Amino acid sequence: MSKGDASSGILCAMSFFSIIPARCQSFDESMALWFFVPALINGAVASAVYFILFTTNGPMLASAGAVAAILVISGFNHLDGVLDTGDALMVRGSRERRKEILKDHYLGAGGFGSALIIYLLLFAVLTTFNRNIGAAVIIISEVLSKTSYMLGLRIGKPLFQDGLFVNFQKIMASQNQAIYVNILILVIISLLASWIFLIGSAVALVIYVLIIGNLDRSFGGVNGDILGFSGEIARVLFLVISAMLPYVIFHLVALA
Repeated sequence: MSKGDASSGILCAMSFFSIIPARCQSFDESMALWFFVPALINGAVASAVYFILFTTNGPMLASAGAVAAILVISGFNHLDGVLDTGDALMVRGSRERRKEILKDHYLGAGGFGSALIIYLLLFAVLTTFNRNIGAAVIIISEVLSKTSYMLGLRIGKPLFQDGLFVNFQKIMASQNQAIYVNILILVIISLLASWIFLIGSAVALVIYVLIIGNLDRSFGGVNGDILGFSGEIARVLFLVISAMLPYVIFHLVALA
């Protein structure tokens, strides 16, 4: 990949995944390799907010500030997916009816409830970490969330004939090494913090694969909203698992 392709890919990845101004001519295969770049930047911003607020005001405000930063810096794109998919999941009907709800512009109780559960859990689990660990897991969770999108693009089949999911799946098809590079980055930053977070990442991604497979079957395919919804679930899964693992390991060792 040329230097021009790399810089174009990074700028396009940043343009899509964040509100940071970045000049992108068009989304193409050059961006697939660089999903981890906006993930690291977005995570670093939210992590800094968490660290500063934790130092000055404690875990409650720090967690609220981090959740707000995660939502704002992503341009609320993933929140939109949570709302739309949450509404569609509550439909007790055919796949076609779920697809109709997924594409409409109304907010129902399912969307509101899904967002409440996901982001309330995100806030709550962040309050359980100390300042340094919390700041680290925020960055890891953001990289894991973007890595999960790559897995979803590989696993899911298109729900509609056009749209962002279809375009990104074509991009991924021509960049086989991209998913391995992003997983390697996730492994490295997880290990830099603690081997516990590497286990947490692995378990969260395994559960994510099961979730995205189930969503694919429920809807008859995957689109950008479903991908965003499942990516936010992957983030919360990682944080909850990582918060629980030290206690689980301690009790297993004690029993041994």
